[in-house]
Amino acid sequence: MMASMDNQATIRLPLITFLDVEASGLLQQDSYPIEIGWADTLGNSDSFLIRPFDTWPYWDRHAEALHGNTRSQLLEEGIPVAEAAHRLNEMLGVETVYCDAWEYDGFWLSRLFEAAGVERSFTLADVHQLYGVLGAERTDLLVDIVREIPTPHRAREDAARGRELPAEAEDAQLTVTGGSILLTAGGSFLCKQWDGVLPTLLRRRCATLVGECITDQLESEENSP
Repeated sequence: MMASMDNQATIRLPLITFLDVEASGLLQQDSYPIEIGWADTLGNSDSFLIRPFDTWPYWDRHAEALHGNTRSQLLEEGIPVAEAAHRLNEMLGVETVYCDAWEYDGFWLSRLFEAAGVERSFTLADVHQLYGVLGAERTDLLVDIVREIPTPHRAREDAARGRELPAEAEDAQLTVTGGSILLTAGGSFLCKQWDGVLPTLLRRRCATLVGECITDQLESEENSP
């Protein structure tokens, strides 16, 4: 039985930032970052292609089939490694940024900043460290949902989804009801129901927030008569 309107779970949007890195291949020793996207739960986001550094020749066609970028596209549209590193530092500052593939994303970020000769200002953390933020039960639910959802390997598309959150999200609340998500702020309706977007939203930039919301809803259902 779904929760009634009186039992709908609403929470304020926490500031949690997620980062995603696409790479030239899956062999960690030789691969390098080609696209980085980040977004936070307040709707801020950015993404960009990276021009391969002079000493980065490795290219995996199998990985290309996943992320959809070509090396020639990176050479034409990508930004230099130094610009990419400074851009990340300027936007992310000294905050903690979460990713769901810490070992790989951390390696690729290290390659970027080393090639740029720039020190990284922000801290990269595994999404599992959100246990300390959300608690074990809510984080377990989030991770279980995330693992079951197939996703395209495109950092830019990930970041674009983060832009679905409006600028007013700082004062916004989410309401989960009947498998839908409503976003409101100051009593005003900001976004339509996200029934079709729910799987994507869970996996992507608001994954933590929605996971907490759904946990609250399930608890309400269990306690309802």
